Amino acid sequence: MTGLNDFQARFCRQYAVEPERFATEVLKRSTSLRARLGLWLMGKLSDHYLQADYDFIYDIGTMTRYDEYEQVVKSYFAHPMNQNNVLRQRFLLRISTVRMRRLVREVMKPSTAA
Repeated sequence: MTGLNDFQARFCRQYAVEPERFATEVLKRSTSLRARLGLWLMGKLSDHYLQADYDFIYDIGTMTRYDEYEQVVKSYFAHPMNQNNVLRQRFLLRISTVRMRRLVREVMKPSTAA
């Protein structure tokens, strides 16, 4: 269940995304085309390859403030799937934390409505 004001709820409202498509849409928006293709292939070859990425997305989804981002990123980098994994570290077949930061900033920005 998502809160009314957490990242997942805001993202789904802002981009008119059904909640069940949240993780897929965030993955698409937070990866480059090259990484998406590699992740798709790795996901077909290994049931667990995308686990760190989806855990990261779900953790991002529960954020209610932008300043929580750094702690969630630290947790993502510490995920066992991100440790000593050449494909994830060297070839960047994972979520881009820079793209994710941009997305989080865009979704979590304060409303300008009075």
